[in-house]
Amino acid sequence: MQSNNTLMITKESTALYSTMDTNSEIVEQLEEGTYVMVTRCADDNWYEVSYRGQTSYIPVDAVSVAEVDVDAITDEITEAQDDIAAVGHNQDNMVDTIVGYVRDSQALLAGHKMFTSFALIAVLAIIALTLDIVITAVKKKKTENDDEE
Repeated sequence: MQSNNTLMITKESTALYSTMDTNSEIVEQLEEGTYVMVTRCADDNWYEVSYRGQTSYIPVDAVSVAEVDVDAITDEITEAQDDIAAVGHNQDNMVDTIVGYVRDSQALLAGHKMFTSFALIAVLAIIALTLDIVITAVKKKKTENDDEE
């Protein structure tokens, strides 16, 4: 049995149920490989999960602990940082802030086998912020190049 707030992945196509009964209302049908957050172990056969902001239930045997590829996440963040540097973005404070968040997230991920909801939200926020900076810098550089022509 898994502890609270554990990221898990469906092993096969399965349903989320409104109660701990396969005859209850199906809240959503999930494909194999869908991530769900187990919020608690409801009993020996069921997990209570949070999926798209809704609480429902999934059979214990339908999911397994999700593996987190910390190296792949770190590589993506590093590549985004390199992209920012390549376009000459001069918001050093913003980049330093992102680097701080990245280091904190990397330490959090390296220290835990389980990917908690906080870590997931933090990584997604970092990636979104990084992408926003990259897009803004590329647009600015393109505008500067267009002005020079």
